[in-house]
Amino acid sequence: MQDTLTTERPDVDSRLMSVLLVEDDDGDARLIEACFGKRRRDGHALCRAKTLAAAVEMLGREDVDVILLDLGLPDGVGPGNVEHIAQVCDVPIVVLTGVDDEPTAVSAVQMGAQDYLIKGEFTTRGLFDSLTFATERQRRLTAVTTASRQENEIKDRFLSHVSHELRTPLTAIMQFVTILGDGIAGDLNEQQAEFVGIIHRNAEQLKHMISTLMDSTRASSGKLSYNPARVDLGEIVHATMDKFMPVAEAAGVHLDVESVDWPGVVADPHRIEQVVTNLVDNAIKFTPAEGNVTIGIRQDASDPERIVFTVRDTGCGLDAEAVEQVFDRLYQTDGQNDVCRKGLGLGLHISREIVAMHGGKIWVESSPGAGSCFQFSLQRYSLAPFVRRAALVDGALEQHIAVIRVCVRPVSGVAMAKGVNSVTDSVRSLLSGCLFGCSDEVLPHQVTREQAAFAVIARTDEVGAKAIEGRFRVGFDRQSELAQSGFACDVEVRGFELDREACDAQATLHTLVSQVEGFFGREIEG
Repeated sequence: MQDTLTTERPDVDSRLMSVLLVEDDDGDARLIEACFGKRRRDGHALCRAKTLAAAVEMLGREDVDVILLDLGLPDGVGPGNVEHIAQVCDVPIVVLTGVDDEPTAVSAVQMGAQDYLIKGEFTTRGLFDSLTFATERQRRLTAVTTASRQENEIKDRFLSHVSHELRTPLTAIMQFVTILGDGIAGDLNEQQAEFVGIIHRNAEQLKHMISTLMDSTRASSGKLSYNPARVDLGEIVHATMDKFMPVAEAAGVHLDVESVDWPGVVADPHRIEQVVTNLVDNAIKFTPAEGNVTIGIRQDASDPERIVFTVRDTGCGLDAEAVEQVFDRLYQTDGQNDVCRKGLGLGLHISREIVAMHGGKIWVESSPGAGSCFQFSLQRYSLAPFVRRAALVDGALEQHIAVIRVCVRPVSGVAMAKGVNSVTDSVRSLLSGCLFGCSDEVLPHQVTREQAAFAVIARTDEVGAKAIEGRFRVGFDRQSELAQSGFACDVEVRGFELDREACDAQATLHTLVSQVEGFFGREIEG
């Protein structure tokens, strides 16, 4: 038995390692160096850094197999040292700790360290066993992580392929069902019309599932589209109410809003509408008859520049385990009502990915029998941050700031059919290419049915802004998908001169923001 154990044990003498010791105490460092005395002659290498900063710098230029990390350094104390190092490399870490700090060392292992050693209580053999086992654990963990990622990629490719392949026959089904429903192929009797309606509703449900699958695979691969703009949340809420009011009434659920003043936010309008739709749809499904679903909004208590959108219901609620997992991919609660399980368990997962793209977070507060409140945060739209970034340089005011307003509108039947959304990416890209300085910025645009409004804030005078305008007009006229497709643009420029000697820079900035807001509030002069 002893021989078997010996042959299965890693041969630490044959595994040469390059070790980085991060230790500021010279006495403790000498003990480690003494253990490396003979091993260094065999080819093992030991280098030392006395601070976290020095360790990070060394990791950037040298290959290291394993790190011996002290938890008490001049620029870092405690398990956070592990997190600090892990952010810059994926090298296995063995923690060094005092006998009284063993609980701290355990916390460090929970944060990602592979092992820990108590100073003064390990032998040379024990040290090298720990280093070898740490590298082996890290290697196996990396292999498992890589295999899991590859498996998910294969699944995503399969789902993407299946989704695309299903769309073609589904499109044909939808077209012919529409032909039958509209009576183009002949009049239907009452029963036939009922059957066609059932087919159409189920085809629509399948269409939604396919779109959800495609969004899920795009989210996993980081290819989910995101086109930020200045969005009126009120429009999204009203559209959602129009869509779900008949559904809520049919289910006997009261659907209402508790807010009247909906602020503008920086978001992709289609993606945020997708999130709101998912939340309201789920709330209605899990709320019994005579229950309530309420849409609301509040200011983020931790950040005045953000708002929190809420969807509250009086449904069955979630237990603690479900609250933790409800945003996971393919997760579905064990609801008693089978109607609640028609989806794929991807809606909330995709919603989380969308909100994360916007720099926000989504969460739920719930308990069994007490209903649920799903919430997500968004950046409030405000001109002030854009104006401040352009007007302030190292705390000092710039002398000149200019604003360029651009409104793009369809002027032909073809352009009206396409809609202004079809050209917003091209216009934004064109505007960005016309800017001179890295401080110049294209603001989130705003889209209505009639036009798309863009704005640029530039650190220049009115002459420089006119030059930007000229470059944009030339580029617009040359782009076939814009001018030649029936879109026109109106451009207006205004310069603002600041008093660089003003005693109160903040007051000057406040006045400037008001002036810029007034400029944007006027009708543009064609």
